[in-house]
Amino acid sequence: MQEQGAAKNVKYLDLPEAAAVTSSGGLFLAHRAPHPNAAKLFVNWVLSKEGQDAWCAANQWNSRRLDVAPRDPDAVPRPGVKYFSGSSEANFPALEETQKWLNILVK
Repeated sequence: MQEQGAAKNVKYLDLPEAAAVTSSGGLFLAHRAPHPNAAKLFVNWVLSKEGQDAWCAANQWNSRRLDVAPRDPDAVPRPGVKYFSGSSEANFPALEETQKWLNILVK
């Protein structure tokens, strides 16, 4: 939107009580790939500094690598802040409970 001129005045709100970690994707490989070494080569490259520079530049995401410049400075984790991760297995019971209540509310 911002590249098209909209939402230029939207700012990041730093709310410590609502600090959360989001995930931007994952890496999947085909089972019985035609050439398993090609997949291994790709994974090694995409996780390297060069690969993360290219991947993050193309997607405007931040890398977890500290030697790759952030593409979204507002989304860089702050030292000392404990973030909530919805995808953490430890949080699954709370997420299931929340889903149960949401299902009741939408009916």
